Amino acid sequence: MRTTVLFLFLFIYNLSLAQNKPANELTIRNDPEQRLGTCFSNSLWGIQEGKKYGLYDDKNKKIVIPVQYDNVIAVYDNGKIVSVEADKKSFLVDLQNKPVSKKYDGIRSTSSLSTLIAEKDNKSILIDFNGKEKGPWYDKIDSTYGSEILMAQSNTLYGAIDLNGTIKIPFKYQSIELGSSKKIKAQLNNQWGVIDENNKVLVDFKYDDIEPRSDEYIVTKNRKKGVLDNKNKLIIDCVYDGIYGTSDKLDKHSKYRQVKLEDKIGLIDSTANTIIPAEYENLNFFEDLKFNKRIMALKNNKWGIIDFDNKVIVPFEYEKIKRGGYSEIIEYLNAVPTEKSKVKNWSFNENDFVYFVKSNGEYIIINEKQKVLYKK
Repeated sequence: MRTTVLFLFLFIYNLSLAQNKPANELTIRNDPEQRLGTCFSNSLWGIQEGKKYGLYDDKNKKIVIPVQYDNVIAVYDNGKIVSVEADKKSFLVDLQNKPVSKKYDGIRSTSSLSTLIAEKDNKSILIDFNGKEKGPWYDKIDSTYGSEILMAQSNTLYGAIDLNGTIKIPFKYQSIELGSSKKIKAQLNNQWGVIDENNKVLVDFKYDDIEPRSDEYIVTKNRKKGVLDNKNKLIIDCVYDGIYGTSDKLDKHSKYRQVKLEDKIGLIDSTANTIIPAEYENLNFFEDLKFNKRIMALKNNKWGIIDFDNKVIVPFEYEKIKRGGYSEIIEYLNAVPTEKSKVKNWSFNENDFVYFVKSNGEYIIINEKQKVLYKK
């Protein structure tokens, strides 16, 4: 009986201590009503109790932002500033829970380490981590990762501003798409071109669409695609239904592009000479550079092997041909030693052309004479 009374007394005493413990000293590990949420940094965690949120410092084992907000959105400035939400409004507080900004409908990050986008009544403005507003309000502001300027909309037209809200590109375009490079895709008079961050025209506004790349542009005119170089010179006419990029791993002295005519795929070189006519459903290249004279091709829904003269090396009879070539085959057989003994005439080496192919639902290894070297 005495033991029971003593236990009850200690339980009530400890409970009263926990209830009177200051919130900023409460360790989350010892409170079953609270749980950790989003990790915002190495030591700062969102903390939730019921439908309310705060911020917990795991390094110092204490709550730094009381559990009183409808949401904790983000942490900025190396953990010194916190974006929170209460009563459907977003604002910034410091680690003493003191508000440092006005209340907005929303606050969003940018690619900058010092600037945020605040929104109110369907308008946008830039603010810093101290809540200071920078530049005027716009109908829309968007940030793109890697770009030091931001797309902005004023009425129905688009331009760009810097991180201080200063206009860098005038508001005269129907659309602007900022990329991570300094090539900015823009639309003017229903035609697409490319400008730089100082509004210098890099590609004339005369294309139905344009895709800026690091060293060229894929352009569309009358639903056909071509290629411009960085000097705005058309190096491949707009005659293709698709252009799928380059592959310099095949031959260190040339670059190849897959092109599409209607629903067939072919291959051209960097000067638009036809290497492989557009007569295949798919073309794939081996990862193994020793196979750089061979192409896996799909024709009439069957796979075969061709060379760069479009000569058929392995007939189009297979359901699948796996990438990797010799090295992948050796890796597979070494990983499954019991299968290695099944290989007939283990005499092929890395200079031979051997393939993993799928025939009648099972994988086999064949050479270019279609001799079966391995069958499961």
